[in-house]
Amino acid sequence: MREWPSMALSVNASPIQLRNPYFVEQVRQLVSETSFDFRRLTIEITEGVLISNPDQAMRAILGLKALGIKVSLDDFGSGYASIGALRKFRFDRVKMDRSLIVALDETVEGAGVLHATISLANALNIPVTAEGIETERQAVAARRAGCDQLQGYLFSKPLAAADISARYFTHEAVSNDRRR
Repeated sequence: MREWPSMALSVNASPIQLRNPYFVEQVRQLVSETSFDFRRLTIEITEGVLISNPDQAMRAILGLKALGIKVSLDDFGSGYASIGALRKFRFDRVKMDRSLIVALDETVEGAGVLHATISLANALNIPVTAEGIETERQAVAARRAGCDQLQGYLFSKPLAAADISARYFTHEAVSNDRRR
């Protein structure tokens, strides 16, 4: 990440990590040791954490935010989080569960459910990422429903660091992007 100072980094945290009362301190120590800017880091947590130990989840979220780290709710729409949880935990972003994107192609109600779920987050002023975008149709539907970020194989499969540098940070790649 030192080679890409304009990029942010998102890291998934497991429910076990968030239950650890020393988690925030461990993150603080690691980020400090690597001289990484706390403001470039987002910790992604899943909905289940909010149900299993809401008090510790709140302590961890508040501790991370106090360091300048953003917290994102991952897999939103998979069944656990409520409107109350979205209000209480004040996430910096929600990432829509891939199943809501897949449902666009599988059910008549898919678009309505996706739109309603995104509208809920938008009403709370929480930016939304749609995960699992594989087709142009899904991308258009997610954008129309209010997603401000899209993620998925339509844009790129996971890449090694060297491939990211070559694809996005070489002079030629930057020049080509400016022409588009």
